[in-house]
Amino acid sequence: MNIIEDIRDALLHAVEKRSPPPRTPMDLLTALQDSWCEFPPGYLQTPVESIARRFASLLHSDTTLNMKPNELSKSLPKFLVIHNDDGNLKNMSLFLIQKYIHVQAGNVQSIKKLRSGDLLVETSSLKQSEKLLSITKFGDIPIKVTAHASLNYTRGVMSSAEFMMVSDAEFVSAFESQKVIAARRITLKRDGKIVPIRHVILTFDTPVLPSKITAGYISCDIRLCIPKPVRCFKCQRFGHTEPACLGSSAFCARCSESGHEETICTKP
Repeated sequence: MNIIEDIRDALLHAVEKRSPPPRTPMDLLTALQDSWCEFPPGYLQTPVESIARRFASLLHSDTTLNMKPNELSKSLPKFLVIHNDDGNLKNMSLFLIQKYIHVQAGNVQSIKKLRSGDLLVETSSLKQSEKLLSITKFGDIPIKVTAHASLNYTRGVMSSAEFMMVSDAEFVSAFESQKVIAARRITLKRDGKIVPIRHVILTFDTPVLPSKITAGYISCDIRLCIPKPVRCFKCQRFGHTEPACLGSSAFCARCSESGHEETICTKP
């Protein structure tokens, strides 16, 4: 019996059931116990610290990192959107919808109806995502299940003067194993010139933002990237865009009054 392979299989099973995934040896032990995974023979008789040390060595080896592509969250997103071209989901019984999803994938984390009438489903495991992505019908109603455009990703800011000479492409290549799929260095305009600064926005292929990232031989803190506020140029309010505006009339961006546009506004 290959003990390493047994533990690796148990780890993958535990990680699949946990959100966010366990990151420390003790988290892995808890995940294994909660998931009713079986330890290899003889392991339950060993001290917990010994098991934790074994798991710690596995975490930093190629054994647990060498996952198949379909086991990564990049291929199986956590947040899914169920869409029907004819809009029939709006009139479908919520009890029937819950029943169809339960039969296909079991109990999911949550189901919400969007303003468009589509359904937003948060899964609790990679296996549920895989099953839901394969669904093409709710009874006689054809549906399309796709990954949500933004909820499966997070953006964080890394700040360090150590990487001023590193390009965006190099960041993506170096951090690929840490689920970074895009990088953009923040720049400022000074004296008519574009000046790069030490802050880099990293896009992670995971709905849970990591607190740190390993860059070369150092560890860098990651803080949440707060995007620019969304503004509606019809009602001039923040929090939504013009296509989603429910206001009946447009307002001038200069004086905030209705009845005319900013280009012809005569007020100071």
